[in-house]
Amino acid sequence: DADRDGKIDGADLGILGDNWDPVGLIPKTWAQGDFNGDGKVDGTDLGLLGDNWNPVGYASSSDAGSPIPEPATMLLLAIGGMAMLRRRAGSPGGRKK
Repeated sequence: DADRDGKIDGADLGILGDNWDPVGLIPKTWAQGDFNGDGKVDGTDLGLLGDNWNPVGYASSSDAGSPIPEPATMLLLAIGGMAMLRRRAGSPGGRKK
């Protein structure tokens, strides 16, 4: 994603084509289409672009759905619930005076 817009599309292909330099005469950057960091924009970079082609874009973290509690959270909830039940079972009439 050379233009960092969340999509790998024709705009990125255009950037790669505009900076095509398989010899590496002038070192290139990610924003110029050098996706493997070798300083060249060549067939390897074109292959990486093609392998990751996604003109629709990627899902944001807000699209991920409902969070799922971690096991440690569930354990804390279970321990708290057991403690409440134990306290309630230990003093049937409320607090002792």
